[in-house]
Amino acid sequence: MKRRCESSIHEPLRKSKLSSETETPDEALVSLDLDLGSTDDMLIGGSLLINNSGVVDSAAEQPPEAEDSAESSPQGAVAAEGLSEQVAEVGMSIIDDEWVEEGDGTWPEVWTQDMWMDRRAKHHWLSSKKRKLGCRYCFRVKYMGYPVGDNIGLSTEWINYLITCSGESREQRLKSLRNKIQRHEVSRTHLRSEALIKNYKDSPPTRSLMTNTLNKNVHMTSQIFRHVYELAKLDINFDVYPSRFNAVLREKIYRDFAFVQDFDPIKVVQHIAEDLRSTFVKEITAQGFRFSIIVDHVQGWLTTAETVFLIYIRAKTNDGLRNLFWDAISYSENQMTETSPLSAITQSLLDGGFSHEFLNNHLMCFVTDPLGTHLGAETSLCHQLAVSFEKIVIWYVLAYRLELMVMTALRNNNSDSYVCQLYEILHSLTQLSERNGQELLINTPEVYEQLSRIGPVVPAREVASSYRAIQALTDAYSILFEYLVQAGNDITRTTEEKEKYSYAKTLMESEQLVREIGMVHDVLKLLSTVRTDIDNDCDIAHADCILVKAMEDLAQLASCAGAFEVEVLNELSSRSFMGVALTNSSELCMPDRNAFMEQIVALSKQNMISVSGLGEDIVENFISDLFTVNVFNWPPNPPENYADDAVRRLCTVFDIADETGVRSAFRAYIENGRKAAPANMALLQTFANVFPQSTSLVSSTVAKINKLTPVKSPDAIGKLSAALFLHINGGSAEQFEPLSLVRTWCSKYPLVADSRAAKRKKPEQSAKWTPVEAATIAPPSVEVYPIPE
Repeated sequence: MKRRCESSIHEPLRKSKLSSETETPDEALVSLDLDLGSTDDMLIGGSLLINNSGVVDSAAEQPPEAEDSAESSPQGAVAAEGLSEQVAEVGMSIIDDEWVEEGDGTWPEVWTQDMWMDRRAKHHWLSSKKRKLGCRYCFRVKYMGYPVGDNIGLSTEWINYLITCSGESREQRLKSLRNKIQRHEVSRTHLRSEALIKNYKDSPPTRSLMTNTLNKNVHMTSQIFRHVYELAKLDINFDVYPSRFNAVLREKIYRDFAFVQDFDPIKVVQHIAEDLRSTFVKEITAQGFRFSIIVDHVQGWLTTAETVFLIYIRAKTNDGLRNLFWDAISYSENQMTETSPLSAITQSLLDGGFSHEFLNNHLMCFVTDPLGTHLGAETSLCHQLAVSFEKIVIWYVLAYRLELMVMTALRNNNSDSYVCQLYEILHSLTQLSERNGQELLINTPEVYEQLSRIGPVVPAREVASSYRAIQALTDAYSILFEYLVQAGNDITRTTEEKEKYSYAKTLMESEQLVREIGMVHDVLKLLSTVRTDIDNDCDIAHADCILVKAMEDLAQLASCAGAFEVEVLNELSSRSFMGVALTNSSELCMPDRNAFMEQIVALSKQNMISVSGLGEDIVENFISDLFTVNVFNWPPNPPENYADDAVRRLCTVFDIADETGVRSAFRAYIENGRKAAPANMALLQTFANVFPQSTSLVSSTVAKINKLTPVKSPDAIGKLSAALFLHINGGSAEQFEPLSLVRTWCSKYPLVADSRAAKRKKPEQSAKWTPVEAATIAPPSVEVYPIPE
């Protein structure tokens, strides 16, 4: 029940005349929806005052007579009149029966809906959540507290909604629930809880005091949720949340409130992420549309696990097709005997709220890295997916990882990458001394920018296997070499630094390094261009064309040198490169170009494109059919039946029932001069767009994780997942509405009224204090709300 506050704020609350069948002991609470953070001098509900010093004065500290006198005094009348105007603007109360009702509308599976309604009519205290029973009365008493000395042993199972049935037959399960309900209803705990709630209802001063306190707590908690949400949107480094959160609290008027409640910002982030994930699941399920999964992997951040899977989904929500970060889960070799990678990923989706039936009927595409240890093309993942899902496209292309084929090809040939060695040495020098990093930044900012990309999940070999790293090295080659010579001769350097500078100089003046740069430069440039083209949100058919063209170009590079390699070979004839005199170091091996190019061509044919799981008759035409239905690929004057065959096959793949209507829509589009696309035609286009190609979100997420400090605790993976989920998927901080989240939060973690909880020793608010100030600090007191017997 929701009511408006009428006349004076201290006027006893009016109760509706309800019948005995519908009246419940939990009555609506009236409160004021005020912005507590707007001023330091504010009257909250007529009973909580914030004075000029920011100290909250609770009405619980005043006897009832003081409240009566305040109401009858002119000052009290003025205050009440002012509050009435504010109440009229605010509207309905936010503290009511629905607010503290924890039930979610479900009931035990053994009951029917009629049985559930009958039980609720007989036992008003009964509620249910996730098909488990709980007690609303005991939960309410836990939430609002009870008098000191009244030792009520509240049942944890009934408060936390953990009551389930037991027994083999349905009759036994029904009987077990009846017995549990009857025993709880006559228990001393439940009877005492019911009596406390009745006293609370029948005492207007107590109700008014409780209402105002709860109202204050809810608004304070909402403000805290806003600040925690802003932290998550600003940064994913959850380790800094507590310190930043505490710094914010010291400057706010709810500092004492947050101290009493002892909020954990990481728990708040996880709570918000859980609610947002549930919202997305409901939207995706309601749309009933096909969706895709993208799985990436990182190593090095969680030291206790070999790999961390980063799961993304592309699905249709209320805002249209979106790429969403879903979850981060750990996986190691030890798990392979018990759980396959596919099972671990599927379990994450099930834990998030999806059902087996929805996954089986709507999962359309699985995208992963072809070079991944557990998910790569040489694993059994493809077979498992084809067996588990009847119609699924397996796409072994993560565009942002295409350039890593270069280092993989070198590693397969048992060849050391001298470019990688050079970057490793330069990075270690920046770690030895801040001075080395500053000098590299001043002399070669391009190279320093690439060094800054090296981290726990992006090692030097991955940075070196990128076109940006090779291009930065060639652009600053002569300047970097001169700097290495000068730094190596600097007497102020340590012996370790001199040795590293000397070896880096040796690498840069070697013919072997220059030949490797020439060998990989054109390949990396080609793969980088392919990545950029695919990441421009092109469809799967266009991406296929780009990849096929790239494989042809790689084969061409294998047969003859590229433009940059020709320039390098010309300079090598004069035994120099970029003005640096070269030598043939006997300690280094000459790179084998033919073996390298053979590996690159083989990797591109095996891993750059792979579609499977649809059946041989469908997969043969799937890509070409997607290309055909894209009107941007049509010839100038196509025949009327140009897309008929492609539409028929794709309607079978996507389970579109109205195949005739879709074909007619394409024909009508051609007949009308391609002026307006009918709805059925747009539907098929939307299905085609479900397949994700852009990896910009995936690469940016890895870059953020790369900046975090590695951890050992397995619990950290859940914190990282929640922080990433809010940071990536959450809306702007200005649009964040925390009230509904505060409601569910209080159901899990009931707020503690500051006048009931024993005050812990507070930390010093400021380093500046005097003995006089310390002497005037009053010891904390424990107050009890007056609940009459």
